[in-house]
Order: sequence, then C-alpha cells, then structure tokens
Amino acid sequence: MAQVEVLALYPDDPSGGEGRAKSAQTGVDTYIMSENLDVVGVVSAETFEPDSDTSAGDNAAIGYTAAEGLILTGQGSTNDITIKNDADGTVITIPTGTTTTELAGTLDMLNQLIDTVKRVAIDGQTASYTGSTIDPAFISIEDDHTWAYSGTGNFFGDIIIPPALKFSGTQTISGVPNITGMGFLFHNTATITSDANRNFGAMYTLVDQHRFDGGNFAITHSAQRDIFLNPIAEATGTGSYICTNWENIYVSTTVNAGGTITNRKGIIVNNVTGAGTITSQAGVCVNALSKGTNNTAILTGTATIPSGDWNIYQSGTESNQLDGTVFMLDNLPTSDPSNTGQLWLDGTTVKVSA
Repeated sequence: MAQVEVLALYPDDPSGGEGRAKSAQTGVDTYIMSENLDVVGVVSAETFEPDSDTSAGDNAAIGYTAAEGLILTGQGSTNDITIKNDADGTVITIPTGTTTTELAGTLDMLNQLIDTVKRVAIDGQTASYTGSTIDPAFISIEDDHTWAYSGTGNFFGDIIIPPALKFSGTQTISGVPNITGMGFLFHNTATITSDANRNFGAMYTLVDQHRFDGGNFAITHSAQRDIFLNPIAEATGTGSYICTNWENIYVSTTVNAGGTITNRKGIIVNNVTGAGTITSQAGVCVNALSKGTNNTAILTGTATIPSGDWNIYQSGTESNQLDGTVFMLDNLPTSDPSNTGQLWLDGTTVKVSA
C-alpha cells in the first residue's frame, strides 16, 4: 500500500496543487501521520481499530490490547463513561475513578442464567419512607406476571408457579469441624433516634398474604400449605447422618434488662373470617405418631420426650383446666390398672387408681 505525506487531504484530486496531496494517486490506501488529527464533522469508516492501550487521564479514549480487547477510558467530572440512548437519556454510567456500574433503568434478564456469581452482598442502604409505603425493598419482585404453561411438570407431579426466591443445589463443605447454616437470617436492630419515633404498630418478620381469586371461573384447589417443611436426613453413600435434636419449628424470645412484654404467645391460630364457607377447621392438628420408639403427640411442661406412646403428656405441677359442656374419656380400662393417678371405669363410675 502507498504511503503519502499530506498537507491537506482532498480525495480524488491528482493535481497536487498548493495545499493538496502531493501524490498522483486518486485515493489513499494507508495514511500515516505522527501528529494529531482534528476533524470538524463526522468521520465514517467500515471499522475503527485502535492498536494500543489508553492511559490514565485520557479524555474519551478508545484503545485496544490483545488481552483486554476494546478499552474505553473517560475523564468526566462526574462519570468516566456514560452510555446514552437515542433520546439522550442516560442508560449506564461508571462514576469517575471507580469500578462501580450504575444502571439508570431496568436490567432485563429475561430467561438469562447468571452462573458465575458466588455471593451477592447488599450493603447498608439509606431510604426515605413516606406514609404506609414498604418500598424500596432490597429484593423486590414487582408488576404483573403471566405464566402460560403446557405439558406436565415434575414438582409434586404437576406444574407450579415459579418461586420468587429459590435456594437449591449441593453445598460441598470441607475443612471445618462445626457448621452452622441459615436459609433466611433476620438479624436486625431497630434503634430509636428521636422521641417522635417512640410508638410502634405491629411488626412482621415474615408475611404471606396470597390472594386466590377464582374470578369468573369455578376453581378447584386440592391443598394449600402456607408453610411447608419437609427436610430430609440421609446418607446416600457409606457414611451416616446423626442429629441429636431436630426441631422443625423453634420459637424463643429473650427479654433483656429494660424490656417488657405484657403478653407473649408462642403460636396463635385465629378463627377463619369472611363471608365464604368453611366445612371443618382445626387449630392444631397432629397426626398419629408411630415411627419412633417413643411417640408423644402433644408434650407440655418439659422438652424431654417420655418413654412410651402418649397423645398428651403434661409434666409439672401446674393446674389443668378443661371447660366445656361435654368431657369425654374413651377406652378407659374397666379394672384398676394399679397405676397411681390413672383413671379407670368401674361400671359407670370413673375412679382414680391408687
């Protein structure tokens, strides 16, 4: 390719006049210059290929290296790089001198898998709340979603609406003797900063307010479980798994010095309300327990499971009060069992064994 030294470049002008290309060519294949080139107007080319790196402090520089590929370096007072749309609206910015990427709009990741993120940490945020708003949330799933399904799924034998948050996979752990894990950890401290904030209403750690609306259709819903717990203990290889105390739901409250709780109730089950119809309801339901060597359906006054099989086992000296118009005892022994305190039926008379 020809190289030409140019005072001013006029394409397709072979005359070589004053201020024109001193070449008889009608075009230039390669043009090399050692000075800066300032063009007023638009420069068009099929491709633009830089061949060296940029430097710190460069203004709107475009560079290239074999390892880094395309390099953009800016030097704005607010941002190093700003990407805009055709309406001159900001889309992506990188603040000056930082490695932070800021999105001005929504990140649309439809059906895209992010498989290289090892950990996502949400730092402390400052938010202003007005009235009864609950936004912004740290993880917010918003707007209406439409799920159109065909075929058959494989979760509980049918298709389900995808979960908002899903934790799954195999965690391979080595090198530590003691492991503690939490699927959800709420460990917040609410600190009062002024006397105006001294009154709190109800506070909720977990809230589920699903609404099932049949609309204009006759919907049949076979089962609804607001909380479903089904952990599995096993050893699929030659090892073993042993858990000394397994508690599916553990409820505990601590009241330190200066704190007062007037009424504390571990679990409350309210009556169903509304204008609809419910056929049967039970506040607490415990199915027959039989797999253990010792099985107790309801245990009070102690956390130690007694020997034998019991529907209700009450330990302690506290009084028991049973109110109601009917009190029924079925399957009482018809002879004295010689078991101190046990009831037995002598004809039509209930007696207490001595």
